[in-house]
Amino acid sequence: MVLGDVEAVVKWSRALNMVANGAILLALGYVVIRPGGIASGLLDARRQESKQRRVIHARWDSLVAAAALLQPATTNPRVTIIEFSDYQCVYCREQHQRFASLLAQHPQVELRLVHFPLPNHRLAGPAARAAWCAEQQGRLVAMHDRLFQTVPQWTDPVDWSAHAQAAGVDDLLRFQDCVEDPETRLRMEKARQLGLDIGIQGTPAFVTRDGLHRGALSDSAFAALLADR
Repeated sequence: MVLGDVEAVVKWSRALNMVANGAILLALGYVVIRPGGIASGLLDARRQESKQRRVIHARWDSLVAAAALLQPATTNPRVTIIEFSDYQCVYCREQHQRFASLLAQHPQVELRLVHFPLPNHRLAGPAARAAWCAEQQGRLVAMHDRLFQTVPQWTDPVDWSAHAQAAGVDDLLRFQDCVEDPETRLRMEKARQLGLDIGIQGTPAFVTRDGLHRGALSDSAFAALLADR
């Protein structure tokens, strides 16, 4: 093969490589930016997150009003965390145990609770009503602890008055009337709907002014909520 032929082959080879590389890049670009592609998915997630933040900001006062204090901050709170929880949720119970040490280390955190019983947990709704009725007599924190401590031993029907008595609720007749009052059930439904409105579908879930965290909070995730505050 003469030198000219070799140079021609080299040129054709380079040209073919450029075409092949261009085709590969175009294919990769299509995979990334096409509807449902990686970039499209990331953009959709960012848009959804931004929309959710706006909804939370718009409803923040309603969220705080619906949430009961579990851990009041010692002074002006550095951050308010609203927990959506279910007493029959295993991860909620584990989170409750973890919070004992986390909150002791961070007294500037204000923790609030919204009951969010899941439909597949048959006793979670009655437990939430029992906790709310204990709250009406100033015994929410004790009842909250009691319910999480005893849930593995619950048998249907549960004697909620016995748990209330153990949690220090004084007026058990008033407590029982509250548990059976249709208005109590309505209040619980309104609180649950508030969670659904901001995109909560499962428990535990945590809301701050900056957005929504789904699932249990690890120590590092908890620290991230306090960062730059």
